[in-house]
Amino acid sequence: MIHLIFFSIFYLKGLEKAKLSGVYTLKVVVRGDLDYMIIHLPLPVDYHGCTSYQKVLSTDYTIQPAPRSKEVVRKKNGRFLKVRYGRVSNTVCTIIVNFSVERGINLENLPDDRPGKPIMEKTKSIRPDYKEIISLAKRLTMGHYTIKDISNQIVYYIGNNIDYYIYSNEDAVNTLKDGSGNCMGISALAVSLFRASGVESRLVTGISIEDSKKYIFKNGNIVSVIRFSSFGDLHQWCEIRFPTCGWAELEPQGHSCFVPVGYIRLATGEEGVDYPYLIVYSYRGKPFVKYSVSVEGNIRRLVSHFKSERVERRGYKPIMMAE
Repeated sequence: MIHLIFFSIFYLKGLEKAKLSGVYTLKVVVRGDLDYMIIHLPLPVDYHGCTSYQKVLSTDYTIQPAPRSKEVVRKKNGRFLKVRYGRVSNTVCTIIVNFSVERGINLENLPDDRPGKPIMEKTKSIRPDYKEIISLAKRLTMGHYTIKDISNQIVYYIGNNIDYYIYSNEDAVNTLKDGSGNCMGISALAVSLFRASGVESRLVTGISIEDSKKYIFKNGNIVSVIRFSSFGDLHQWCEIRFPTCGWAELEPQGHSCFVPVGYIRLATGEEGVDYPYLIVYSYRGKPFVKYSVSVEGNIRRLVSHFKSERVERRGYKPIMMAE
């Protein structure tokens, strides 16, 4: 007997509010001689959108060795710590950022806004003009007329058809072709599909200290998660815009659609924040430069009134099982 299994998406509804605190550390290892080095490190930023808000309670940092200069600069895509070194030779530079933010999620009454015309704005990694993406977007959104329903369809498709690999594709086209990508590739594909469907969308770079597959519950409403890696460190997701209420953050890798409360927003936009930080340097010879980030954090839930509503969707790639 053959069974066809059609996956469904779990749509979160309700309110949640939490205080998040932790540390993230950037280490830059230089072997050789650099004439100078400038580091732009994104910092948590105040934000208020359609489904979520973020309020920065505190941010402080330590830098070793002492740089020539440091300052916090604001750009259109976020708030950055700019650290400038003079001559650097065989050095390990370390920046430690301690942060505390308040995050809130409200998924009670999303509007029934409708999309507009396809948005063909593209970058190196985001390609709403690619013919296979246009075709897929039309197929996914056929019979779905609100931005809310379209977001369910796109996130549902990606969750069931695109595999995550940390060292995989970082752009929309190759992620779709190969059926796999890292968080940057998957988010770029989601943004491309949304834009091709007439929904304004952009990338978000930040810190995830909450992973629905790795919850560790301790002491009631305290959740502690520690994540370390050598470059797949921070995280990237995306957001879409409802014309009547603003931006809404989405997690295209998950089946809950909108991001949970444990995501800390750092920077927004495409080019320049495809990676969570940018190092600019000039050099002599052939220096070796390697950078890594580690994140440690915890969540203290203040309000949690969430429920999951199962939303059935047609399966575009059903799994066949034989008995």
